[in-house]
Amino acid sequence: MFNGDRLKIMLFGESHGTCVGVCVEGLPYGLKLDMEKIAEFSRKRKGIDALSTARREPDKVQLMSGVMDGVTTGGPLCAMIMNTDTRSHDYTQDIPRPSHADYTAKGRYGGFNDYRGGGMFSGRLTAALVFAGAVCDSILENKGVTTGVHVLSIHNVCDKPLDMVNTDVKLLSSLNVLDIPVLTDEVKDAMTNAVLEAKAKGDSVGGVLECCAVGYPPFIGGNYFDRLNSKIASLVFSAPAFCALEFGAGFDMAQKTGYEVNDSIYYDGDTVKTSTNNSGGINGGISNGMPIILRCAVKPTPSVYKSQKTIDMNSKSNIEHVIKGRHDPCIALRASIVLRSMVNIALADGIL
Repeated sequence: MFNGDRLKIMLFGESHGTCVGVCVEGLPYGLKLDMEKIAEFSRKRKGIDALSTARREPDKVQLMSGVMDGVTTGGPLCAMIMNTDTRSHDYTQDIPRPSHADYTAKGRYGGFNDYRGGGMFSGRLTAALVFAGAVCDSILENKGVTTGVHVLSIHNVCDKPLDMVNTDVKLLSSLNVLDIPVLTDEVKDAMTNAVLEAKAKGDSVGGVLECCAVGYPPFIGGNYFDRLNSKIASLVFSAPAFCALEFGAGFDMAQKTGYEVNDSIYYDGDTVKTSTNNSGGINGGISNGMPIILRCAVKPTPSVYKSQKTIDMNSKSNIEHVIKGRHDPCIALRASIVLRSMVNIALADGIL
């Protein structure tokens, strides 16, 4: 469960169970649900057929409570998404897949966990998180805040980064309508080819996503456990496959001096701005009014169709195993809308 200052979010369901779902408490009453936006967020999470899993779910959202006549009532908003295209016989509990949660989950829950498709550890549950992210996007939009994500790299194919100082609403809005959101068109084909080449070899590739929020007001957040960046990080790492995170200049700052990376402050009329944005729009855990910029690494899909070393927990032996199932050759492409959703939730919780 996410326990924010205002929003409380609980996920439920498993990958091959009846459904996955989410309950969001703390939403303002009178918020009109944008069902077209919700459907578009869901569509982006499903990805492009040739570049994503062969599992085909309609992901139709069923609203169970907290809404009447398309408007939130102020009560908990509960939504369910049915699972209709499962293939449970592809999974076994005795042979943990390398780099999955199979081994740790069985040990943690005494073997009573639903292991099919990863159960409650599956990326399938991000379908429900993306619904919550779409609802929070409407909250931010009503406050004049725009978020967007682009694919900074796939494997060794790199796009150019966002301008951390001057990224604007128009650019983010243009990225948000693209199936593969990139800043330079020519890298899109190269990224696609990198994914397809890995897929043809029964392998997978990872990537890096860059997220930005513009129009976010200053002075939201707090110190230590109430830091805005720590809440964003907590939500980002709650979703599977995200393996590293940096704000602003991030890791590059470790190789420079303080004078080089400090953001000079100046007045632009009555508005306080910084000449650079190495801090990524957050100082001391509190927003400073500059664009909030972060980058997230997405690991390659651990499910690959190559023989891998693992164990048989029933016979307690070391074995070679080739997994079954339907898996993405690159999670990063579909994960872009998941990252945006996680950032939306954190920013909406702060702004409320």
